[in-house]
Amino acid sequence: MSLSVFLAVLAAAAMHASWNALIKVRVDRFASISLTSLGMSLAALPVLPFVAVPDPHVWP
Repeated sequence: MSLSVFLAVLAAAAMHASWNALIKVRVDRFASISLTSLGMSLAALPVLPFVAVPDPHVWP
């Protein structure tokens, strides 16, 4: 396994653990899920220029 793949898997595991910890610790689950989703959306914004739009036949 290459180093970049290993680091990507490690980062995904850390994000998954953080998500679960935030949801379970907070009392107001709606607020914590909303804030976590907002944070993930902001983290994904820099990647958007490098990702192609899916073909229309795969849209729901």
